[in-house]
Amino acid sequence: MEKIKDRIGENPVVEKLARAEETAWINPKKECWDDAGETFDVRPEEIEGARARLERFAPLILRYFPETKDRGGLIESPLEEIPKMKAALEEKTGSAVAGRLLLKEDSHLAIAGSVKARGGIYEVLKYAEDLAVKHGMLKDGDSYAVLGEEENRAVFRKYTIQVGSTGNLGLSIGIISAVLGFRVIVHMSADAKEWKKQILRKFGVEVREYEQDYGEAVRQGRALSDQDPNSYFVDDENSRTLFIGYATAGKRLKEQLDEQKIVVDKEHPLFVYIPCGVGGAPGGITAGLKWVFGDAVHCFFAEPVQAPCMLLGMASGLHNEIAVQDIGLTGKTDADGLAVGRPSAFAGKMMERVLSGEVTVEDRKLLQYMKLLMDTEEIFLEPSACAGFAGVSAMAAQEEFQKYVKEHGLEPVMGNAVQIVWATGGSLVPEEMRRQYLEEARILSLNVPGFAESGNWYKGNLHSHTVNSDGHLTPAESVKLFREHGYHFLCFSEHDRYTDYRDEFDCEDFIILPGLEASAVLYESEGSKLRPKVHHIHGILGTKEMQKQATKEPYKHMEIHPVDKYYGDWDGAKAAQKLADEMTSRGMIATYNHPIWSRVREEEFIHTKGIWAMEIYNYGTVNESATGYDETYWDVMLREGKQIFAFASDDNHNDGIVEDACGGYIVVKAEELSHEAIVKNMLAGNYYSSSGPEIYDWGIRDGKAYVSSSPVYRIDFIAGNCINDGTSIVCRSVDETVESGEYVLKGHEKYVRVKCTDRYGKTAWSNPIFLDRENA
Repeated sequence: MEKIKDRIGENPVVEKLARAEETAWINPKKECWDDAGETFDVRPEEIEGARARLERFAPLILRYFPETKDRGGLIESPLEEIPKMKAALEEKTGSAVAGRLLLKEDSHLAIAGSVKARGGIYEVLKYAEDLAVKHGMLKDGDSYAVLGEEENRAVFRKYTIQVGSTGNLGLSIGIISAVLGFRVIVHMSADAKEWKKQILRKFGVEVREYEQDYGEAVRQGRALSDQDPNSYFVDDENSRTLFIGYATAGKRLKEQLDEQKIVVDKEHPLFVYIPCGVGGAPGGITAGLKWVFGDAVHCFFAEPVQAPCMLLGMASGLHNEIAVQDIGLTGKTDADGLAVGRPSAFAGKMMERVLSGEVTVEDRKLLQYMKLLMDTEEIFLEPSACAGFAGVSAMAAQEEFQKYVKEHGLEPVMGNAVQIVWATGGSLVPEEMRRQYLEEARILSLNVPGFAESGNWYKGNLHSHTVNSDGHLTPAESVKLFREHGYHFLCFSEHDRYTDYRDEFDCEDFIILPGLEASAVLYESEGSKLRPKVHHIHGILGTKEMQKQATKEPYKHMEIHPVDKYYGDWDGAKAAQKLADEMTSRGMIATYNHPIWSRVREEEFIHTKGIWAMEIYNYGTVNESATGYDETYWDVMLREGKQIFAFASDDNHNDGIVEDACGGYIVVKAEELSHEAIVKNMLAGNYYSSSGPEIYDWGIRDGKAYVSSSPVYRIDFIAGNCINDGTSIVCRSVDETVESGEYVLKGHEKYVRVKCTDRYGKTAWSNPIFLDRENA
């Protein structure tokens, strides 16, 4: 980065790109078309020549691809107005989208299902024509359909076509070349999707894979092709032929707009937003549009925040002499077709005087746009093809783009504007991959508050013992202690004895939750007092509805629950389930307590049905023997797909040996302090657990998990179920604190939760938000 700074100096745009921040950039070097067009390197007669060549090849294309019949063998995509998507974007941005919004569906181009069917197929056809002329395969008046005859295909089989690709260019080159008879090698980067490789192999294409990025695939492919005089390399970085093939789109779009009676001129400006990878496709399309519409068209590129190679090259002035990795970016993105680290020098320099601007966009937003389009218009695009919607959003809401409109005198005519998002791929995406994309998009579009919007906070301890079992305080003394420490509710969880002290202690600012701690004990042998294992499961009196649905009579005050005793060996899982069933059958909430202290193996309790929450922090056993930390078991259960909450508690006995009171608790958000309200909100997970810190707010908003808390040393977002899910925000020293944090969801997570820990190790835990479709 320092060497780059030496070359470009202080550059706020580059610095913003280096932080992977979404950027809206207006090109300061853009000129009016009269000036730029005068010396523009690609001339209109070249584009017309390409249009004529595609028309000559139309009979051959029709022969191989009957799906092009409606256009007589020409490969063209629909242009469709998307008013529902426009309304959805207005709601999303909170700003009006000017004029009409249309979608240019190169995602549905025949043969390759992407914009690459324009330039890629054109370059192969031009090479095939050159060979046909060289070998005398065409006579005056011949239809190009004769190139499909076996004797001509035999000639093509002597030649190899090679290309380096992240995916879609490889598809277009590979399919058309193989169909014409050429031997084909596609060099693909690690970013390329497996399904694209499979399609190519079905056509007999040789696919060579590289662990490195797109640039390495291109270098290797070019080097291999150079060794073979009968090999032709399609150079996406530098190909003039590719560029001209894309440029034919300009006049085609004009014809479609004319068909729909849409005027484009100074009073009716056209805005076009095109996803950009290496730059050849969007550059060629822009060139074609400028030659047709001149200054009436305003073209913008869109790139991922981790791979903004074209914007980096243009903003720095270094073009292909700089790569995104040079400024600390990864070049990796879910938008595989845009996963390019270094831009095309040819395209970048051509765009320097004609491109209006650029936007960069986070991957999660690509998926959100994808879902929004599917929900509103029932049109599927792959994520990279949705990048252009970031341009529409920027034009509606970003200051830089609004300034562009004003400086170009467009404010009075924006109501007449036509905005086109150029969709670059998607129709060939397999159904299973579509479902996966849409599920990821659903998760990234969730807005789920961790707590209810309204209510008051009430602090309570769910695990407490008195002289009614093995504690040392009377119930009255215990109530006094907890009230003095700011508690609002307390559960007397006596060992195998149900108590209900509501009539005695409930008041305006304090209530009792009736309950007990039921036991199943494994003794070493009959007559032995040694206990290798125990199950301790709370039963806390449930809601009125739970009591109504109970299959057994509720416990009565001071009723004894018989201990389940086992000797020598047991089926631990069955023992736990029997205990949990007994609690729920009596209209109780069941919890599983302190498994590490209980010496049980995870298979003896993690599959127990009917458990509402797991005790993950037991203050008493933490201080007694460091056996009260059970958070890992909680994640094991969550990763197994179990919907289960957690709680922190004291398990206080007040024997004076260790500190065991007022150190672990839950804080419930409820509309009132009553048994019904507290229990309902516990069951809903509308609370957090703590041994000290406070969680003020948390949840998921716009694809990000967020939290605000009291000052802490670190914040951890724990997510399941894949390696590297979740993230941590840790202060550099114990003297620093943090009070908020975010985790950008990846889209496949099954759940996410947060914990906030201060410099003393005291922690607050949220409950999980479940993200899979069944639970969300």
